[in-house]
Amino acid sequence: MPDQKVNVLIVNDNPSALLSLTTVLENLGERLVPALSAREALAYLLNHDVAVILLDVNMPEMDGYEAASLIRQRTRSQDTPIIFVTAMSVGDTAKAVAYRLGAVDYLFTPVSPEILRAKVSWFADLYRKTNQVKQQSAELSAANSALEQQLSEILRLNQELETANEQLEAFSYSASHDLRGPLRAIRGFSYLLQEDAGERLNKTCQEHVQQIVTGVIKMDQLIEDLLQLAKVTKAEMRTSSVDLSNLARGIAVELAQEHPERHVELDIAEGVNVRGDEALLAVALRNLLQNAFKFTSHRPEARIEFGASSESGDALGCWIRDNGAGFNSGNAERLFSPFCRLHTEADFPGTGIGLAIVQRVIRKHGGKVWAEGEVDRGATFHFTLPGA
Repeated sequence: MPDQKVNVLIVNDNPSALLSLTTVLENLGERLVPALSAREALAYLLNHDVAVILLDVNMPEMDGYEAASLIRQRTRSQDTPIIFVTAMSVGDTAKAVAYRLGAVDYLFTPVSPEILRAKVSWFADLYRKTNQVKQQSAELSAANSALEQQLSEILRLNQELETANEQLEAFSYSASHDLRGPLRAIRGFSYLLQEDAGERLNKTCQEHVQQIVTGVIKMDQLIEDLLQLAKVTKAEMRTSSVDLSNLARGIAVELAQEHPERHVELDIAEGVNVRGDEALLAVALRNLLQNAFKFTSHRPEARIEFGASSESGDALGCWIRDNGAGFNSGNAERLFSPFCRLHTEADFPGTGIGLAIVQRVIRKHGGKVWAEGEVDRGATFHFTLPGA
């Protein structure tokens, strides 16, 4: 712990008077510095700060007024409080000179010990508090400087991110046009080959051609998903009140129509209203519900639920639950990384982009998304959104 004592400089050419003053003040617990001359006091002030100076007026070589004038000329001591303590009887003119030189008080001996201790104690406490404020100000200034550097770094990183996003968008659209053209050609010529030489191709060759077509379709879907991810990242928000229940119900009906051979029990809660971008939220819900449909495809009696519950503040907690294949809970964080797949392509086909899109959409709305699951016992995807 730093030393809380402060320096109190006592200047008097009379050893007896000097001893008397130090004796009166010693129980204050401060660091008392005696000086038998003005020159000795000035030498001490060259390298030390003091809380208050008790200065005698009548001293040989240099009197108290001359000493006070020199003390005030030095930057280090120009604001140090000076109390003149003298046995001389002086008039108002002398006092005026003392106050003009920056004295805070003018005391005559014998001075009351209680009054002297009270005055010195007050200036000592003021000195400590002033230093504390200076230290806190310096620390605050250093913290502000560090914060400015951090903000500058954040702005720089944001600019780099914006540039990277623009480059990603440019690449995405370029990839869309540059890659999809050759893919369409490969797919088209594969169909022509099947039509023109189908009977002349043996079974193995026909399977090879079909694998080419399947690969092209999968590549085209991957490009589409990457474009969707880029669009979600750059999309501008158009906020309004959104009925998630109605949105989820419409998407579920479409998915059921796409899979007429499936029997899926749907339980969609009513009245789930949030505030957000309806188009982006539709993208997120579609990916989540597609996910649920896909991973319940091996269940003869599949069940998918959509519901919501109140969260802290204005947020609404929503969830989509299924009784499908589930996953190891230790892999929950990896689910939202692009191209991450926890199941084989043969069991559950896909590009591994859908949940990354969901995470981008929810974060864009200021919410969060996470998953819970257990192998062969289903999964639940939770997300928060601003309530309507």
